[in-house]
Amino acid sequence: MDPLKFAARITSSFALSHLKAQASVLDAGCGEGEIAASMQKGGLKVTAIDKRAEAVAKTQALGIACSLNDLQSFEHAAFDAILCSCALHHMDPLDQALANASRLLKDDGVLLIEDFGYERVDQKTVVWLFNLAQLIASGGTRHQWLLAERKSANRALEAMTVWRKHNEIDHHVIPFERVKNVLLDHFEIVSEQSVPYLFRYLCGLLPATKAGAEQAEQIYQWEREQAEAGGIIMCGARILARKKRV
Repeated sequence: MDPLKFAARITSSFALSHLKAQASVLDAGCGEGEIAASMQKGGLKVTAIDKRAEAVAKTQALGIACSLNDLQSFEHAAFDAILCSCALHHMDPLDQALANASRLLKDDGVLLIEDFGYERVDQKTVVWLFNLAQLIASGGTRHQWLLAERKSANRALEAMTVWRKHNEIDHHVIPFERVKNVLLDHFEIVSEQSVPYLFRYLCGLLPATKAGAEQAEQIYQWEREQAEAGGIIMCGARILARKKRV
């Protein structure tokens, strides 16, 4: 196991805890397919979609039925569940994506969301993230923006500026409260839980080795412990939702 597989296992465990064996699941915005593969290994019937051809190819290489598509326009027989992991905040138009998600679910189907609120993150949390990134970077190639040299006298303020720019300007991330508001137009929230999320950035800076996976697990626990102690903000969220009854 490597750090990215560890992160995928965290998400697939979330899905598996709410679904019966052999349930049909759509992984919407599947990325490179690690979560889909982990869910399939856990006994779920997985279909995946992504709007990037490279992601589709990598997911198919893992033995997952995957096609080039997006949640806004995908058509398929009804699923028992749809998983949107680290994906809804990129889906535009969001209302169209969630309306179609409702149509793609069986009447008793569930929508599983794992996402984050970048706007919830405060300065002390960003400083924790950037400083830890500098400390642990050792071979991973993702999220190099966390390693950019900060030159101003107020390094904490500069870190927050970089964080905001990365999310708001570079990647047009949709604020989580807006995601929730649009979600409520089509679904009823059954449960919502705050969870670690920042460790996912740090996984991309670790080597793709067993030792890297062990370090990723440690960072995951650190993030939870720091947040529970009030040191940083726990900005990740897991939501279980059901489609609204007509």
